[in-house]
Amino acid sequence: AQAVYGIPELFRDRLRSATLVANLKYAAAELKPVWAHMRQHLLKASKLFVDETRAPVLDPGRGRTKSGYFWAIAQDDRGWAGADPPAVVYTYAPGRGADHAIALLRDFSGVLQTDGYGAYKTLAARRNDVVLAHCWSHARRKLFDLAKGGSAPMADQMLARIGKLYAVEADVRGQPPDLRREARQARSVPV
Repeated sequence: AQAVYGIPELFRDRLRSATLVANLKYAAAELKPVWAHMRQHLLKASKLFVDETRAPVLDPGRGRTKSGYFWAIAQDDRGWAGADPPAVVYTYAPGRGADHAIALLRDFSGVLQTDGYGAYKTLAARRNDVVLAHCWSHARRKLFDLAKGGSAPMADQMLARIGKLYAVEADVRGQPPDLRREARQARSVPV
């Protein structure tokens, strides 16, 4: 018999969706301690990446979906000679507001790399133990859009400078922190 999602076709029609959902819930319950341990480990880090993404979720009773959000906290210092293994943990929230970011990062203090979303700015404004490090690619994207029109020479100049900074980072990637800092002081500061 041909298998669909690992279920022989003979039995596929006999399995009720409630059975599949129950099995999924059971698996999630078994994995929750692993998720909690990874989350606690990440929140102890001195720097994290955070982002959120929209996820359609069933809205019972309405017969359609609504928007929920998966918030990701991650750590990956391999490119900077870090010793910790890369990790990411996703947490579901029904919204994207600052209150969700604040709850998600309640036990974190350190440097938080983010895009320019205002929820993170609200978090940092309320806490003196969180410093934001915004993502260069988001800033660069806005300059790129300005330069594309051809009427913003300053945007072209800024893109060229960012390109020089990217080149420095490419050269120092994987180097120990003291060498990266030395190279940045010598080459990035003048830019």
